Amino acid sequence: MCSIGLVLISFLPIITFDHIFVKAVPITVPLAIILGIISIFKIKGNKEQLKGISLSIAGIVIAVAVAVVLGLGVLYRMRSNAHSVACIANISGLRKAILLYAGDNDGQYPTAHRWCDLLVKHVDVHGERFRCPGNRKERCSYAINPNAEPNSQNDIVLLFETKGGWNQFGGAEILTFENHEGKGCNVLYNGGDVEFVKPEEVGRLKWKPDKNKSESTE
Repeated sequence: MCSIGLVLISFLPIITFDHIFVKAVPITVPLAIILGIISIFKIKGNKEQLKGISLSIAGIVIAVAVAVVLGLGVLYRMRSNAHSVACIANISGLRKAILLYAGDNDGQYPTAHRWCDLLVKHVDVHGERFRCPGNRKERCSYAINPNAEPNSQNDIVLLFETKGGWNQFGGAEILTFENHEGKGCNVLYNGGDVEFVKPEEVGRLKWKPDKNKSESTE
C-alpha cells in the first residue's frame, strides 16, 4: 500500500497551479521517495512479498520523473513571464521617451516613418529598449501607430509589437504574436496603459481616434 500511496502522492502537484506547485514539489516528492524506501525495507523483511520491491522502485522513479517534467514546465513558463514583463517595461519606456520628445517639439509625437531615429537622436534611447526579449535578433520589436496623436483618446493604440525592423509604423496588418510564442502581444495605449492582447482580442483594438472626442494623455 505504501508503494501505491507514494505514486499517488507524486502526482498531487499535477492538479495544482504553478505557484502552488513550486511549494508542493519540495514536500510531495521527498515524501513519495521516503515512503518508497520504507516500503522496500518492509518488503525485504517479508520474503513472501519480495515482488513488491519493483513496484516501490517504480514509484520512486515516477515521483522523480514527475518532479523533473513539471519542474521544467514551471521554469519554462517563468521564463516566458519574465520576457513579457521585460517587454512591458521596454514599451512603457518608449512611451516616456515619446512624451519627452513631444515636450521638446511643440507637443508633437515623432514622425512615424522616423520615430526610432528621432528617439535615438533627441532622447538618447538605445539598444535593448527597442527589443522584446522574445526577439533579440531584430533591431526593434515595436511599431508606432501613425494615427495616434498627443490629444487622441487614451484607448487608441500608440505602440505595439511587430516582427522586427526599424522605424516601423502601421496597424493591425503588421502586428505579431511571434515574440510571445503566439499567445499574444503587448500593446501600449495612448493613455499609457499596457495590455497583453490575445489573438482573438485584436479586433477590439482602436487604431484611429474619434474626431469628436479628445482626451488628455497626461
